[in-house]
Amino acid sequence: MGSRGSAVTVATKAQKVSIVVEGKDELLASLKEAGERIRTISHARPNAIEADRAAEYAPHETGDLANSIRPLEFDEPGIYSNSAYAHVIEFGDSDHNIEPDPFMVPGIVDSAEAWLPVYVEEINIILEDVKGA
Repeated sequence: MGSRGSAVTVATKAQKVSIVVEGKDELLASLKEAGERIRTISHARPNAIEADRAAEYAPHETGDLANSIRPLEFDEPGIYSNSAYAHVIEFGDSDHNIEPDPFMVPGIVDSAEAWLPVYVEEINIILEDVKGA
């Protein structure tokens, strides 16, 4: 394969031992590639799961708030609302005596059981391509 082994020598008072690792170069190269691929994993499916859960948790007086929740773009994890009052509902407003009624953060947290396996599956697929020692 063109990959030369790397020798590690360990010396003790009693004896000298050498260990040769075969495939080190291939291992390092494939780990580097796996790291690059992991950094570019799509967040589209997890973001959609988070947005759906947050919409379920949003107050539904008119449905406008729930309908305003969207996943962030493909390469960024997270969700957002384009509603002008979403942040006031989520965090409250002490100046106007509005208590917080969180729905976005709980939606993200409570949907982790659904979106975390998506990332695990993607990472496992990438790690199957790691080669070497």
